[in-house]
Amino acid sequence: MKYLIPMILASSMLMAEQSCLSLRDLGPQHMEQMQQGTLNCVLEVREGDELPLKFDLSGDTLAFKTPPESGTLVALRTFYILVEGEEMYLSLDKENWTPPWEFFTGSISAGVGTKVEPFGTIGLHADVR
Repeated sequence: MKYLIPMILASSMLMAEQSCLSLRDLGPQHMEQMQQGTLNCVLEVREGDELPLKFDLSGDTLAFKTPPESGTLVALRTFYILVEGEEMYLSLDKENWTPPWEFFTGSISAGVGTKVEPFGTIGLHADVR
């Protein structure tokens, strides 16, 4: 009996659902925990939520002369991000979790051309698998 109670408590802790946050709930302390790899939660991204987008390109071959202005991503449907320390998984139903590279499918394209002035273009198309 003395082992039964700790076993029940431990199993109930394992079965407890992760805390769920919306984008609006995220604060500086959550971002700090995320950077440190210590945040453990489910992040709900609701349809219509907007995510600021920063562009970055660095390396030994190409770089932005002047970084482009930031943009905004809009969630077209609700999905969830499970954050477990340094790992992230995505889901549409909070039951089936997959890493981002398995959750999304799509294509990336790049090209160069000229129409009066030379230009480069980069495109990204992403769908849920």
